[in-house]
Amino acid sequence: MKIPQAVKRPQKPLSPRHVADDWKYLEDLDDPTTDAYLKAENKYYKAMMKPISALQKELFEEMKERTAEDDSSIPERDGEYWYYIRYQKGQQYPLFCRKRETLEATEEVYFDHNAIAAKHSYCDVGYVDVSPNHRIMAYAIDLEGNERYTLRFRDLETNEELPIAIEGVSSCFEWKTNQSFFFIKLDENDRPLQLYFRDLTLSENVLIYEEKDTSFFLGLDSSESDEYIFLGASGYDANEIWYHRITDLGHDFHCFMPRLEGHEYELCHHNESFLIVSNDKAVNFQIFKTSIYEVEREHWALVQGHNPEVFIEGLTVFHDFWIISERHKALPRLKIMPLTGGIKPYWLQMPEEAYELTTSEGRDYRAESFRYWYST
Repeated sequence: MKIPQAVKRPQKPLSPRHVADDWKYLEDLDDPTTDAYLKAENKYYKAMMKPISALQKELFEEMKERTAEDDSSIPERDGEYWYYIRYQKGQQYPLFCRKRETLEATEEVYFDHNAIAAKHSYCDVGYVDVSPNHRIMAYAIDLEGNERYTLRFRDLETNEELPIAIEGVSSCFEWKTNQSFFFIKLDENDRPLQLYFRDLTLSENVLIYEEKDTSFFLGLDSSESDEYIFLGASGYDANEIWYHRITDLGHDFHCFMPRLEGHEYELCHHNESFLIVSNDKAVNFQIFKTSIYEVEREHWALVQGHNPEVFIEGLTVFHDFWIISERHKALPRLKIMPLTGGIKPYWLQMPEEAYELTTSEGRDYRAESFRYWYST
């Protein structure tokens, strides 16, 4: 049986920085050629795997037995609620749950992925988040498998879906107020290039920013302090970050530092300062600090300089301490930097010689502890 070969349709590159994709038409599931090719691939796969089909079933059942089908995440505090997700045995998708004030309170399942998936042949939920007052839930859902999401909303007090659906968006969005948010729309080639603002009490989507360089993609994130929203434009070896203070009356973003070829940086907020993890003249990155009122490069003060033996992977910021994620001699490590009590910086000590280690931002900026994942 011959291996299926997709037909090549020569394309012109979009710019000198692009590589032409001669098989881009395969993204169009309505194209008869795409449909025929996928069916041929599936037929070939079944034929090749038929001799070991019994072993496949055996391995699947063994892996299933080793997986906790009723697993759940550790609850995280956000305001007056504890949020977590959990799975039920026999169901494929998670339940999004919360409890008010204490973990002994009655559980509220505010989003059931399984209930929606049962009505569709495909269902991917990219992101679920509640408004700052915990009343309105927004979720990005893809029912086609093309990663073009639709933003939908539900009133958690009445459990009613709001008559609002914003189609053709990426899976990321960020709340500004209890009734307004920012989101990113995709262009005709599924590139995230436009930032919009929407007030749920109004019908208009307001264009805030449009990326003109198609080699850069847009993404949204919020600061750990929940005081800023960051808009990132990321390319192959450079990026640019814009920031918006949530308490500002308007919805404009300000460029922190314009993009420069080869310059990559990460931005965090802490009290009256921005923290910058930058590879400017530092292949392993270094950390700077500057006032939120003076963001120009000449005002940056060095916090941790470049070390040729230590790679800085990221920075997690809490109100009373910072965590620097580093990699030294191929192993990850976490450097804790207390900001109160006169305690000197220190590294978490791991009991074994080889391991993986990551940290979590968490929902509570003023938490006195943090969570990390350790695996050997």
